[in-house]
Amino acid sequence: MHLEPALFGPVAPSPAPSDVDSLTVEKRSQGQIRTHERKDGLTTYSLRVRAYGRREVVTLGTDADGWTCRNAERALGPDPR
Repeated sequence: MHLEPALFGPVAPSPAPSDVDSLTVEKRSQGQIRTHERKDGLTTYSLRVRAYGRREVVTLGTDADGWTCRNAERALGPDPR
């Protein structure tokens, strides 16, 4: 599952290295990977992302379905930094 970057809003351009000390740049979060250890021992993976002006939770699946933290990172998309 790949979420379109357009759902997360515009990304601010990075300042030039010489401007870093003089600027305060707001860091925009792309999203969060969440895991939940269930009573049956399985781990559920989900993403918490900003979409359509709200925080949304997208359930990906469990480790029994083949999901790992690495797969969840790929589903979240590339790191904007």
